[in-house]
Amino acid sequence: MEDVAARAHSRLKPEQASPPTRVDALPLAAWYRAHGRHDLPWRHTMDPWHILVSEFMLHQTQVSRVIEYWTPFVTQWPTPKTFAEAPLPDILRAWKGLGYPRRARNLQDAATHIWQQGWPENESGLLALPGIGTYTARAMRILAWNDGACQLPLDVNIARVFWRLTATAGEVETTGWSMSRRELVYALFDLGSLICRARTPLCPQCPLSSSCTAFGTGMDSAPLLRKRQAPYRGSFRELRSAVLALCLADSTLSIAALEKRSVHILGRAPERNEIERALRSLAADGLLQMTLTEDHPL
Repeated sequence: MEDVAARAHSRLKPEQASPPTRVDALPLAAWYRAHGRHDLPWRHTMDPWHILVSEFMLHQTQVSRVIEYWTPFVTQWPTPKTFAEAPLPDILRAWKGLGYPRRARNLQDAATHIWQQGWPENESGLLALPGIGTYTARAMRILAWNDGACQLPLDVNIARVFWRLTATAGEVETTGWSMSRRELVYALFDLGSLICRARTPLCPQCPLSSSCTAFGTGMDSAPLLRKRQAPYRGSFRELRSAVLALCLADSTLSIAALEKRSVHILGRAPERNEIERALRSLAADGLLQMTLTEDHPL
């Protein structure tokens, strides 16, 4: 998810940029108070570690799934220190179901740095942590520390809202301020997710429609539509997930055993070279330590 909006904006020619568009934030504040996703548990904490966990989980994973995992996760590992000291296999087992387990490894590496050296004091310091890009660094500065000087984090939802408001790569300047910087980001998240949707925007319900360039014009936001991900079923990602789950359950399995047991997960018999490729890929991501022999891969 990192910098999706930045890449989309970079495809626009510089001469397309325009001065900031002025937007009255008062209607957005009223809409957010009435319709915002205030039930999301990570919105009720200012603990930087708990917020960082939510940001890592929310990368490429649906909010509904993250809700199931976040509270048990931060309950089991409430601080960077407890997470840094945890065995990686335990973390990966707890992460199972969220997908993209390399995020868990990056999160542990980031936790180790934070535990040993403390929290970075600015955006550039956060960018130096594993797994953190511009979006997450800015989100952390605002959501955890309410940094009023930090630029807004542009995830694909906020970027789409801004694109439709301005019809250019221009910035948005808000007036009628009645929210904290943190509340503004959450309001924009929710507006992009619930109303200013990629393919079926609910424009008549939008609190910013009176300021929106796209409203009533039929203009779409094609530059910011997220590319549809290839189906998970039958993919290499599915095979990697199956192999990782089997290895976490029993690290002594041979390649032949992995081939046999993965059939029950995948519904098909993978080739030996597919198993070996998955093992090497997992090892390259630091998720497994592999000693590839005929009998035991791990």
